[in-house]
Amino acid sequence: MAFTPRAGMSWNPGLRKFMLSLVHDPTPAAPDAGTRFFGGLTVLLVNNPWGPWETVFSSGSRRWPGGPSTATCGDTQWGSGERADIPTKYMSAVGKAFYLFSSGGDCLSIARGVLP
Repeated sequence: MAFTPRAGMSWNPGLRKFMLSLVHDPTPAAPDAGTRFFGGLTVLLVNNPWGPWETVFSSGSRRWPGGPSTATCGDTQWGSGERADIPTKYMSAVGKAFYLFSSGGDCLSIARGVLP
């Protein structure tokens, strides 16, 4: 079964730009693994939704964030999950700091991001 990337887009009022978080399969040669446990992450910025896009973070061919989950969440190795979002409510006033929410490890996963 082929994996379709899932994206979450938010308006960043501090930067006056859109932010796109894209969960993807970094290992397309093994598509059955899926992103739940082996997903990668890319975060992009743009002035207009039609582009051009600027990549501000990419896990490339590695899963993100990876590592063991807690016993409460199934004690598994995990990737970025099925989807990741950057809610406007959790962005700093100037837009440089934010929190990314994902379903990695079958639990609510929260990561802090800071743009240069």
